[in-house]
Amino acid sequence: MAMHLEDVLEHPLVAAGHPVLVSGADRLGTDVRWIHCADLYDIAPLLRGEEVLLTNGVGLVGVDEEARRNYVRQLAQKGIAGLMVEVGRTFDVLPPEMAEEAERLGLPVVVLQPALRFTEVAEAINSMIIDKSITKLRHADEISRSLSELLARGGTLAAIVDGIRDISRTWVSLQDDSKQIIAHAGALPAGQLDSPAATAPVFVDGILWGQLTVGAEDVSSVLLDALLERAPAVIALALIRNEPNVTRSLRLKHMLIEQFIQGRYIEDHVLQDRLRAAGLPISAGPYACVVIDRYQVANSVDILNQLVETHGYGLVGVYEGLACAVIAAHSGETAHGFSSTLLKDLTGNITFRGKAVAAVGPSVVRYADLARSMTEAHLALTISQEVNLSSAAVTAAKDLAVERMLYKNADRAELRLSVEEMLGQLIAYDQDRQTKLMPTLVVLLECGGSKAVAAQRLHLRRQSLYYRINQLSSLLEYDLDNPRDRTALSVAVSAMQIIQAAEHSDGQQG
Repeated sequence: MAMHLEDVLEHPLVAAGHPVLVSGADRLGTDVRWIHCADLYDIAPLLRGEEVLLTNGVGLVGVDEEARRNYVRQLAQKGIAGLMVEVGRTFDVLPPEMAEEAERLGLPVVVLQPALRFTEVAEAINSMIIDKSITKLRHADEISRSLSELLARGGTLAAIVDGIRDISRTWVSLQDDSKQIIAHAGALPAGQLDSPAATAPVFVDGILWGQLTVGAEDVSSVLLDALLERAPAVIALALIRNEPNVTRSLRLKHMLIEQFIQGRYIEDHVLQDRLRAAGLPISAGPYACVVIDRYQVANSVDILNQLVETHGYGLVGVYEGLACAVIAAHSGETAHGFSSTLLKDLTGNITFRGKAVAAVGPSVVRYADLARSMTEAHLALTISQEVNLSSAAVTAAKDLAVERMLYKNADRAELRLSVEEMLGQLIAYDQDRQTKLMPTLVVLLECGGSKAVAAQRLHLRRQSLYYRINQLSSLLEYDLDNPRDRTALSVAVSAMQIIQAAEHSDGQQG
């Protein structure tokens, strides 16, 4: 079992600093991969995610309130497990804007008193993390060897499940995607749903087949983690060998997901056959597709399964780094209402940490348009992550209509010329004078020109905002009070963000 943030806070060396959690109380179960000590302001690009960062705040001295908010935002977007800030030396108290931003993004921030030696804390906890990792690896290798031997001797699903029971010494249940128990070993508790248990999805060719459930009571958490990591792959191999009809159906479903996300044409009669095989109706919709970044949301498949069970019929699968769902609504649902319902439900199940990690495609009423819904969901997620447009964990393709149109259809050279024509003076002014007029313009446009709302979002006094608006007016040939001009500027800003994201991506690949 991975170390959690709660375990770090309970460690004696950390407890000596009298830690106080000021945000992210619901994230104490977050996995911790490593402990880092660093006071650099620009530390985020050097991190990989799931770290706890210890700092005394020296890198935050001399920067303004917005820069400190940006520091927290970058760490949240990187997916760190938590930020621990020592107070009493650099800062008497944690700057309130940092606590506010962290709470908004769901990032755990812990305040520590100046009684810790950060290096000792990092060495002690990192040693524990390494020890757990080595123990888990030993368990995993033994599990793979034992279950693979069973499979090589012609073991059935029931034999594989018996083998898992022998390793875990607890009850084991294997269910297909319809919740039917296919095999079990050990005495299943009468109230199985209420008993301590751990689960793992079983995929065959990228399509969810079912679920492995193992009783968690009196089982080593490290052994349980290793078992759930390795056993599903052996079960999948047993299915491929012993259940050819099942695996053939699953391969057709995977092909359907792959063709949808690639936007490939499927002949109508072939599409009908594959949709029927996937359990999806081919009568009038609505339908919608959903994608989740699997690297950012560990339980993405579980979330999509629940979404399908709650709102209709569907197909859940994985494609490269995405968990994907094709969902047909229950009868009586409208297309607009369906997409809105999925967006709301999905948003409620994924914590926002500074960037979008999921997207809902446009609702469609014809099954022939499902590929469009999937490709647009994928594109919306791509744009949201590259340009960092979203203020929520889940984005809707319909909210990025302009960006999707520009991304797909516009020539980058032509876009750059248009941006230079409309925003060139402003961009050059910000670069030359190190001002922040462009971010001000972006927020003002997002607020529909409302100065009161913009001042609140920018954390500025109204007088300071008016000064910036006067500067913007002198650099732009557009009237910020004119709705048509604001629309034109919004399109130009979207084009600028897409160009910058594309150039950044090109630079990383080069």
